[in-house]
Amino acid sequence: MTQSPSPKRPATQPADKTGAQTAKALRDKAQDAAGKVSDDLSDAADKTRSGAARNVKDMADALSTAADQLDDNSTQRRVFDSLSDQLDQVSDALHQKDMGEMMRDLNDLARNHPVAFLGGAALLGFAASRVMTAGGSGRDSRSRAGRTAAKRADTQPPMSTPPTTGV
Repeated sequence: MTQSPSPKRPATQPADKTGAQTAKALRDKAQDAAGKVSDDLSDAADKTRSGAARNVKDMADALSTAADQLDDNSTQRRVFDSLSDQLDQVSDALHQKDMGEMMRDLNDLARNHPVAFLGGAALLGFAASRVMTAGGSGRDSRSRAGRTAAKRADTQPPMSTPPTTGV
């Protein structure tokens, strides 16, 4: 019996190289895409951070203006001035720090002052819900009122007429 010659190995080496090159090219493209997404997210976060800093600064200015209209020795003025100063500091921090630093600061606050952190989170959630609720259009509130009135009409028993006397 004669054995047939075994297939040659050198023919598979170029296919292996091509596969490795393709895998490397795909890996490079995936890394480039991930880098672009990361850059886009960073840009969006910076824009949001800048907008938030402006809004906080506007609130600080409004409180300062309101404080200027109050009596110099009043408790309200001291509170408004204090809040205005603190909001100015928050605005400055938003302008100067990147997202990583702010996240570290937030984590530190949560670890060191959990009650204040949870209270602030609750207040932020309450404020967000108020903004979202107030953002509804008038048409929506009218249609809700109409639905509520229709529900009441469906659940109330029909009015009965009093018996009439034969007078």
